[in-house]
Amino acid sequence: MSTPDHSRFSASAAAQWLACPASVPLTENLPEDSSEFASEGTAAHAVAESCLMLDSDAVEFVGHVVEGQTVTAETAEAVQVFVDLVREIMAENSDSVLSLERRIETDEYGDTFGGTVDATVVSEAAKRRTVLDYKHGVGIAVDVEENTQLLSYGLLTAEPGETVELIICQPRGFHPDGSIRRWTVPENRLALFAEQVRNGITASSDLAAKLASGETPDTLIDELKTGSHCRFCKLLATCPAQLARAKHARTVDYVPPGNMAAVLEVFEQRAEIKQHLAAMEKHLYGLASGGGVVPGHKLVAATARNRAWLDDEAETMRRLRSWGVGKRDATEPKLKSPAAMEKLCKVKPKLTTERLSMLWHKPAGQPQLVPESDGRPALIVSTPEDDFSDVAEASAVDDLLS
Repeated sequence: MSTPDHSRFSASAAAQWLACPASVPLTENLPEDSSEFASEGTAAHAVAESCLMLDSDAVEFVGHVVEGQTVTAETAEAVQVFVDLVREIMAENSDSVLSLERRIETDEYGDTFGGTVDATVVSEAAKRRTVLDYKHGVGIAVDVEENTQLLSYGLLTAEPGETVELIICQPRGFHPDGSIRRWTVPENRLALFAEQVRNGITASSDLAAKLASGETPDTLIDELKTGSHCRFCKLLATCPAQLARAKHARTVDYVPPGNMAAVLEVFEQRAEIKQHLAAMEKHLYGLASGGGVVPGHKLVAATARNRAWLDDEAETMRRLRSWGVGKRDATEPKLKSPAAMEKLCKVKPKLTTERLSMLWHKPAGQPQLVPESDGRPALIVSTPEDDFSDVAEASAVDDLLS
C-alpha cells in the first residue's frame, strides 16, 4: 500500500480547497484526524491492490489482518466488484497497462498539487486512459461527473490526445446510477479544470501570505465558505462560518404552522448540519477526555453494556467443561455469508456462483426522503383514506354478491 496523500493541495480534498481556499492555510498546522471507517477503507484498498498484483480473489483474504483490520466477508464482496471491473477493462485492449496506487505530484500550478490514484488502465493503441477510484463508504454515494478528485487525477496523469474516462466504483453505497459510475471527460474539460486548480491555489497562497505577514486568522473569516465540501475539513468543528450558519438556523423568525418553505430551508441543509454537530461533539469529547475543560459539561461513566466473558474462548470453555457444559451447549452454529460461501466453489464441484445466486438477495432498506432530482422512482405510499376506500369497495362488492 502506498504512503498517504501529503500534498499541500491534495486531489482527495480538491472539492474543499477549490470552494474554500482559506481552509488550506487555516488547517495545515492542525493534526490529522482518523476514524475506524478510514481504516476500513485503507484495508479494502490494500486488499484490492494485492488481488490485482497477485491475480487472486478478495475472498481469499477473509479473516486475515490487513492494514490493522480483519477482512470481513462484506469487505471482500465489495472489493471483488472493483477487482473484476479492473480486469474487465484490462481485457478490452491487448496492450492495456495497469498502474496501481500510483503517487503523482506537481508544482506547475503554483504549489504542490497531487494525489494517489487507485488504478489507471492505459491503452496506447486506443489512445484511452481509464482512471478508477474505489470508494468503500456506505453513507454518501459519490457522483462521478465533474468529480474534482477524479478530474485532478485525470489532470495529473493524462497525456495529450488521450480520451480520459473516469470511473467510481462504490459497491456498498446506493446510487441511482448503480455501484459503478462512468464519465468520459469532454474535450478541453481538463484544460478548463487546470485553470480552476491554478486559481484555487493562487487564492489560497495569497491568503496564506497574509497570515505570514502578521495578519491574524480572524481576518480570513469572511473568506470561509460552507457547503458539502466541509465534510472532511479539519476545521469543521470550530469553523466560524459553520458556527454562524448554525446560529442563523437557530434564530430564524417564528415560523407559522404550515410554512413549508421555511421548514425546507433548514431541512435541506440537514446533511451539513449533522456533519458539523458530529465534528463538534468529537472535538469537545477529545478535549474533555484529554484532561481539558469544557465549560458547563463533564465526562461521566458510560452505561454498562451487556455482560462479556472475562477470558478468551478457550479458557472460558475449559472452565465450562469442568462444570459439565459442552461446546454444543455453549456455542451456536452460524450460516456463513454468501460472500464467504463463494470460497467453497473452488473445492465443491456442484457448488457454483450461479447456484448460490438463487439463494441470496439484497433486502430493501428503509425508505429515504431525498430531493426530487434523485434518479430513483418515487414510492407510492397509501394514505388512511386509500385504505378506507379499499375497505368500502370490498364491502360494496360483498353487498352485490349477497
